[in-house]
Amino acid sequence: MNYLTKFEEIKKLKAKKRGFEFEKLLNKICEDQGILLSNSYKTADSEQQIDGAVEIKSKIFLIESKWEKSSTLAASKLFSFLGKINSKIEGTLGLFISYNELSDNFISAVRNGLKQTCIVIHGKDNIMDIIEEKVNIKDFIWYAFQEASTKNRECVNTSEFQSLPKNRKKQSISQLDSNWNEISSLLLDTTPPDLFSAKLESCYHNNIELSKKTLNLFPVVYTNSIRQEKYSILIKKCISEENEIFKKLVIKKLKSTQWKEYVKHSFLETIENEFDNIDPEDKKVIIENCINHLEKNLGNYDEENNASELVQFLFKHLSKDDFKKLANAYLVIYCDFSRKDKFLQKTIANKIFKELEKLDINVFKAIKPTIISKLIDYKRDEYIFADENDDDEKIKAHTIKQILWKYQKVLNKREHKNLLNSEYDKI
Repeated sequence: MNYLTKFEEIKKLKAKKRGFEFEKLLNKICEDQGILLSNSYKTADSEQQIDGAVEIKSKIFLIESKWEKSSTLAASKLFSFLGKINSKIEGTLGLFISYNELSDNFISAVRNGLKQTCIVIHGKDNIMDIIEEKVNIKDFIWYAFQEASTKNRECVNTSEFQSLPKNRKKQSISQLDSNWNEISSLLLDTTPPDLFSAKLESCYHNNIELSKKTLNLFPVVYTNSIRQEKYSILIKKCISEENEIFKKLVIKKLKSTQWKEYVKHSFLETIENEFDNIDPEDKKVIIENCINHLEKNLGNYDEENNASELVQFLFKHLSKDDFKKLANAYLVIYCDFSRKDKFLQKTIANKIFKELEKLDINVFKAIKPTIISKLIDYKRDEYIFADENDDDEKIKAHTIKQILWKYQKVLNKREHKNLLNSEYDKI
């Protein structure tokens, strides 16, 4: 079967039929690879619908396939699938495959228990690489399983898999440049940095796609200091030989859902001086990544730091409007006296508010939207938990007192109390 031709036909179908045919196509690909145990079936008690099952190296994976808009694909559907997996004999695993890209929160739901039992493959790029046979689905699933088992990664990308050296996957030499195979093999083995550098010089040529493959390998490199040193040599080579290509690819990664992979291990810090300017539209997307991530993960210091690595990378490129947006996102962190200044998220928060003053931006006007939002939240909570004898004025006074205390680093009791009273009455 020509998978791509069949896929183009499936794209034209209505949603329900399209999802069913997408499931059949995936099962056919698995069947042709000799790993399909069963097409769609119901369990013996007829209570559970399973889209398919495959066996790879004695591991059984149940399949759940979805072609549904990310906005309507609720995490409850993933939890339902996890329930199906966990109700089976111990050792049963799952493959959740979505044509559309899933949110970070959705993917993190995979780790809802003490043990990860499901691998996620999602997004058009990854699915198309499988359909177009750029990757072998059997070998890719096994690699994803290895990464989940050893590094607790919920999902990996086909681009990363394709950039692995030949001895890490079954793939014909014609699909991957032989020079890159040699470079990547030496990167991941115990070859010392000086020999690696010499080999890189002899293997490099300008159509090897060094920057693309180097960046795709980043998630699997930082496991020991020798690899880190060799990877730094690769980065320097990318910058010297493919500077503009390399920078465009870095920005593309930071705009994608993979961005968290590229803020680790001081990667951005080592290359930030290469970026004299960043396209405003690209910057806008990256800032939105930061802000959305902070909103969802406030209080999780590791995730706050991930976002802060991005802000630090962008800092010299930020405009007045950018600083205002980020001030709202970092307000809680900035005003939290329990956080130590030495930690990255607090350092960045302090830098943002210091920059507002330097740019002569009225701090209260800049963070007013968040203050009003917090006022609404506090008012609601006060009414929920107030004593029966508390009247409206007492609740109002206590709410405003709480806001003034919580955000005392940016609010002045004498200056802002009346203003908060006025805003409270508008709610």
